[in-house]
Amino acid sequence: MIKKLKYLDIDYTEKDLEYIDEICNVIDEKSEDIVNFFELKEFNEKVNVKLFSNLENFRNFYKETYHREPKDYVCGFSKGNSVFTLSLSEYKKCLSHEESTIDDLERLILHEFTHSVHSKRHSNMMVKWINEGAATYLSGQHRDKKEITCNYDELLEGTLYHNYKLMFEYVFDKYGKEYILKLIDNEELLNKETKRLFEEIKLFNNLKTTEELKEKNRSL
Repeated sequence: MIKKLKYLDIDYTEKDLEYIDEICNVIDEKSEDIVNFFELKEFNEKVNVKLFSNLENFRNFYKETYHREPKDYVCGFSKGNSVFTLSLSEYKKCLSHEESTIDDLERLILHEFTHSVHSKRHSNMMVKWINEGAATYLSGQHRDKKEITCNYDELLEGTLYHNYKLMFEYVFDKYGKEYILKLIDNEELLNKETKRLFEEIKLFNNLKTTEELKEKNRSL
């Protein structure tokens, strides 16, 4: 069964029937914001989304695609113009996702959709903080996380996505979307700026924590 949206076609199964209309309404609206963020000159081909109703089949497909076993927490991925995620019941079987909701599934699909749209703007998807940061921030994931918890090497190669989100959010708030898009379009500039930006956000977090402690002590 297929739901045809403005920027996506969603291939779903009977396991998704009770919530498919709800998630399509949200995704149809929010995907517009994601496409507009990247300022694409044209959007030639819609992104194809497939919801897997069987976790084993999903993992086998991941293995065929990337020639490696997926981690137990992997519940979605994108490749080119295609997005692959799990149905909600299968999503909940993945490590650390046992309490996932319909909202989480919506954000998961939007996260992977962001990767596909990003690749339409620029094929460079190797610098994880801007790649995963954009997807995590624009999909609305990890909204409760407030502090970077990684070192520089972990920023480049880690798996705690809230660090990418916070890095992206900080740079976006301070320097604006035009600067973000310039980094996406210019790999040399992105590599050059990443270390400086990381040191800057760590300093910002340290100052913020110090001020919060001072405020707490004043109230005692």
